[in-house]
Amino acid sequence: DASLSVGLLGNSVLNLSGDLTINSDTSILLGNDINGAHHLALNSQTDTSIISNIGLVTPLAGLTINTGGFTYLVSEHVYVDTITISDDLTLGGDTTFHSDVVKLQASVDNSGNVLTVDVTDNNNQNNISGTLSGAGGFIKMGPGDMVMNAPNTYTGNTQIQLSLIHI
Repeated sequence: DASLSVGLLGNSVLNLSGDLTINSDTSILLGNDINGAHHLALNSQTDTSIISNIGLVTPLAGLTINTGGFTYLVSEHVYVDTITISDDLTLGGDTTFHSDVVKLQASVDNSGNVLTVDVTDNNNQNNISGTLSGAGGFIKMGPGDMVMNAPNTYTGNTQIQLSLIHI
């Protein structure tokens, strides 16, 4: 078995100069910052780990993650126009999604961290389809509404700053 690792050594930055799709029969591991006004699609048969900030210099147009397992995210800030994660997500630290559209289509384990969703566009359907669990909290910011479709079991604080959460 093999895996794909990008940018784990040194201070490398993945700058997208066009749309990029990475398909892997095993795991994908991305380290260091990812920038570029393009779409990044990560398709893995097992799991995907992102240990970096995303879009700090130039926000991504889109980030789509499809895995056969789970996604592990250690990223303080994620600046993406549209983010779609179709499999279970585990946070490795406090994370803020700054986005026009947020679609978390499976369970989210905050692992004792705070998940902040800052939805900047109120004309889109944003949702967390699976259970939000863990000892950490949830903050909803920005004018865009958020739909939470599953019974949530997280035990941290909830803050709603502008807009609505539909449960």
